Amino acid sequence: MEELIKIPYPDFKFSDYIKRKAEGFCLLELRDGFAYRPKEDISSIRDTLYEISRTQDKIQFIAFIITHLTEGLKKHILKCKVATCQAEQMTQDVLYYLYTELDYLGLETDIESFTKEELYRNNEIIDEIIYSLKELKAGQDIIFTEIEEKLIDTTIEELDYSKGIQVIGKSKWFKFIGGTVLEFAANKLLEGFFKNTFIPLVAKFGDVIKFLNN
Repeated sequence: MEELIKIPYPDFKFSDYIKRKAEGFCLLELRDGFAYRPKEDISSIRDTLYEISRTQDKIQFIAFIITHLTEGLKKHILKCKVATCQAEQMTQDVLYYLYTELDYLGLETDIESFTKEELYRNNEIIDEIIYSLKELKAGQDIIFTEIEEKLIDTTIEELDYSKGIQVIGKSKWFKFIGGTVLEFAANKLLEGFFKNTFIPLVAKFGDVIKFLNN
């Protein structure tokens, strides 16, 4: 009988890898925080996306670049005194490409976007939920089956991924969070944790119920 080939499980998160890749790209190619050579920037982004296989990783990479350019351009506009400055127009060329790439990947974006403060708040809440899930899994209060362990791991992965795609806008992002919440709610063994810990943390988002009802 032919011996099975054992492939080791990766000892790193793909989301962390993509974040580092995006940070490195911005530092090298978009260090000023805005675009001043849109054709070259778009070409570099396209080449980098070609190296990324998974759709969700492409989305995370694009979302990071969009956030970097949007925040960088705002800072530049506030301090730039050059009447003929083309930074906004050139950056919009790149942003247009990035948003259309998101559409191509099946992730249409919303008009109503998060503020910088809301992004920080969302990430803090997500980190709180992830921490509580890791504590739950590591604890001895509940004897989990493989189903519960897989559900907790999947929920953590989806929540971590959600931090990188907030560029899709409030409505779609909260619906993504809502889908994750509903999947978790379906498990009866985790019902106590869901009611006493999970839901109170999700409620910190505030607007989540409003957007889930739209």
